[in-house]
Amino acid sequence: MTERFRSQFLSLLSQRGMSRTRLATLCDLQIAYWQQALGNTRVAPAREALERAAPHLGVAGTELLKIAGYPSHDPHAPGIPA
Repeated sequence: MTERFRSQFLSLLSQRGMSRTRLATLCDLQIAYWQQALGNTRVAPAREALERAAPHLGVAGTELLKIAGYPSHDPHAPGIPA
């Protein structure tokens, strides 16, 4: 994950006055998911998590995936870890 993505993601949260905890709840993810995902600078958050988050952040899922560095045509991108 790039610093650009992290910065833009946090900006989207801030613009909506939303915490990472609230976003995790809305996305039906563990509370710590976004804390851990945004703290890891080597790996982007899971594709499915970004797709769940996009409507709550007011952006298209494809745009959020693009910013995170996912190729738009990759059907084998990782999902949310168990």
